[in-house]
Amino acid sequence: MDRNPCIGKSGRQAPSPLGRYERCVLCAAKMTDATGKLLADNVYWESKSGDDVGPASNDKQFQANRSQLADFAVLNTIVPAHRVVSVPTRMKMAKPGAHINITINSNHIAFFLRAEIAADPNGNEVLPIRYDDNYITVFPHESRTIEATFETSWLSGHTVVATTSPRRSP
Repeated sequence: MDRNPCIGKSGRQAPSPLGRYERCVLCAAKMTDATGKLLADNVYWESKSGDDVGPASNDKQFQANRSQLADFAVLNTIVPAHRVVSVPTRMKMAKPGAHINITINSNHIAFFLRAEIAADPNGNEVLPIRYDDNYITVFPHESRTIEATFETSWLSGHTVVATTSPRRSP
């Protein structure tokens, strides 16, 4: 079985839905301080066919004429991961809002998810709102929490809904 070369915070290597394509590699980079507190959590992806800038004669000042761009098309074919989303709200706090808890219960990567808070199941996103992170990637059998800050009084009488959707390019 192909394996993802990156290890999630659980310490286990996860099967990679990209392994069969062999055109792109995902890597998780987590930075912690001396006490183990997470300072940064990033995911990088690299195409195995990099950008080709061609000969130097192609370039002029403030302009680069590339011969070939890296191939990231495989990222649009990732199998959607089964995810569980919960949204406990913080009604009476200094920063009212919600915690959006996202858990992946499958062997697939949830790539480039965008979370959204709405006042009803088919409602529009609550605005203005501030998320502490956006377009996140969650590895298999892991969880992430996004903090959303907004005026919770707008939700009075409504069912708070959090959704996540993967980014797809045309």
